[in-house]
Amino acid sequence: MKSIHIIPGVLIVMLLWLHYHIWLANGGLHSEYKDLKHKTDVLQKENEELSRNNRILKAEVESMRQGAEALSETVRSRYGYIREGETLYQLKPE
Repeated sequence: MKSIHIIPGVLIVMLLWLHYHIWLANGGLHSEYKDLKHKTDVLQKENEELSRNNRILKAEVESMRQGAEALSETVRSRYGYIREGETLYQLKPE
């Protein structure tokens, strides 16, 4: 008769032990959730930075489409192009 009362107790203990290992133990679902949450946060920040860069580049492209002077200025400053007849002087830092 006693064994009938012990079996549910043993099953409950086993169930609690199993749940602990599934949810909380090292490598359990809780730690996996935290890892995925961290990765999601990092990717979201990276995505926001890329979106900001895209907006800047789109504005630059639009500016270049609107005027040849903006295009000329960008090419000259970024790539060091000079116009025909110009002389480029480079100063050596001390």
